[in-house]
Amino acid sequence: MRRLIALFVLVPAVALAGEVGVKEITATSVQKPEVGGVNYEPENMTKATGFSYWAEGDGSAGLGTRIDVKFSGTSELTGFALWNGSQSDRPTWQNSNRIKTLEFEFKAGTFGDAVRETVELKDEKMRTVYTFKEPRKADQLKMYVRAVYEGAAYNETAVSFIQFLTPGGDGRVYALGATTDSAADGYPAEAAVDGLIDTPWCVQEGKGKGVALEIKLPAGSKLTAIEGFFGINIDGEWEKNARPKSVKVEWGGKSFDWALEDTQAAQKLELGALEGETLRVELGTIKDGRIYKDACISELRFETQ
Repeated sequence: MRRLIALFVLVPAVALAGEVGVKEITATSVQKPEVGGVNYEPENMTKATGFSYWAEGDGSAGLGTRIDVKFSGTSELTGFALWNGSQSDRPTWQNSNRIKTLEFEFKAGTFGDAVRETVELKDEKMRTVYTFKEPRKADQLKMYVRAVYEGAAYNETAVSFIQFLTPGGDGRVYALGATTDSAADGYPAEAAVDGLIDTPWCVQEGKGKGVALEIKLPAGSKLTAIEGFFGINIDGEWEKNARPKSVKVEWGGKSFDWALEDTQAAQKLELGALEGETLRVELGTIKDGRIYKDACISELRFETQ
């Protein structure tokens, strides 16, 4: 399977409960777009994608770069979830800088006092959650890049996706990891549960039916439904690559046969509030792609009460 370059991805635009929707986001530095339409605009940070991301373009790691965020109204922010760096794949993530220190400036209203807080970030290729020292009320905020983890090849700093969180969470359970007995090079099992809808897990060429994912979830997780994006969720690539026509799901002591529609859109399986820790997804029959026969799943999401 060849490497992917994402130009268009189906991205849900509505913020979940417990997540603050961004009205506007800008940055003082943006890398110039590439030939072919690939851009690195700040808006990419509001999409649950790894192939489209924001990257600064000042040539000096972006230290001091300011990111301005406006919300539709004043919200109580408890923290944020971050997919740091360019998360399309591990080599790309390693080659470019990731933010190490991020300074926040919160403000509520025209005459409100600004409050600052500095957060030290982990250097991990996954969703990481950070809690503010105390809830911050704001209708806008600024983020300043103060330090970075240096990339192996490029002195440019990137962010794939950021969520601003409010009390109550976002109604989802996030996987701790995933394993499989078959994964194509560059398309590992954990890509199916990384929170990004365009970074797929794909089986090795010639394999499909009977291959399974073992997904580790926090102990005591109570799932009500699974949402899935099957195939490679990138326009222009989806039809080229194989995708499952059905999967078998094992969770909470029960087994579910999930018949899938042949669509790039999200599909949902209701589970009925079962509790468990390990979820198994086994591929059923496979629909071959127009070019490739290695079946893929772009993302699985887990809903809770």
